[in-house]
Amino acid sequence: MTRDELIKQCRYYKGEEECPFDGVDQDKTLFWSYEETWVNNFKGDYIDEQLTQSSYLALSSVANANKGEFSSVPVSLQQLLFNRYVHWLGGYQSLEEDVASFETWLQRTYLQE
Repeated sequence: MTRDELIKQCRYYKGEEECPFDGVDQDKTLFWSYEETWVNNFKGDYIDEQLTQSSYLALSSVANANKGEFSSVPVSLQQLLFNRYVHWLGGYQSLEEDVASFETWLQRTYLQE
């Protein structure tokens, strides 16, 4: 995918040099920075040694979510967001429970309009 095609899939990052949400909305600032990182460092699928795309998609709640509302978020971006979610808010429960908490968080924060 080209850089422009990736940017079209972002909700917050539109190719700007500086974040328009900085100092205005902390959540949007973080999402902008994650999307900017995803667009500018994308080399195909997001690879995490511990959680491959196929194992992430194999989780039943993720598979079900990707049939609905989450299908608008590219899987590689979901994985990056999940990585950041577990870093900041998760990691205290099983992977399955972290995924369920992540889905709620993603819906409430990232997918909100």
